[in-house]
Amino acid sequence: MLTLNKTIFELGENEDSLFSHLYLDTEASGMTSGSDRFFKSEFGIKKAWFGEVKINNKIFELVRTRTGLLRMNISAITIKGTRKKDGKRGEFEVRYMLTLKTIINLLLMTLFFGSIAVYSSYDFWVSMVVTLLWTLQIIFLILDLNKTEENFSNYLKQTIGNAP
Repeated sequence: MLTLNKTIFELGENEDSLFSHLYLDTEASGMTSGSDRFFKSEFGIKKAWFGEVKINNKIFELVRTRTGLLRMNISAITIKGTRKKDGKRGEFEVRYMLTLKTIINLLLMTLFFGSIAVYSSYDFWVSMVVTLLWTLQIIFLILDLNKTEENFSNYLKQTIGNAP
């Protein structure tokens, strides 16, 4: 996975509280596809985060939920957190990463839009629409990253109070 941003902050005394809250506010990652949710009659994820939290190892891998028009999708950005130890001072590292599915999607769409732009280069408007579609995909990814960072930062501020 491709790391887009990394944040390091001090845990303090609230480390156990943070992981307890994350564990309670995270939907288990067993039902990722829409068809699984459809057959289990669960159309929306009700918790704030989707993924896996390992309390004993002090690591987590989360995805933001309730995105999109109907608030039923999950984010394209994965949040990975690990505990860092430097002597007396405990630090926590959070990385915002693109999922493998998103990277492959970007590459395939770039090839698809690029081939359309090359083969229809004589038509100005087709080239403009293809370029606009590709640019919109990147813009939506940047907006998703910003919203995911903001939501996770607000969640940490509510949970432990000393997030960056």
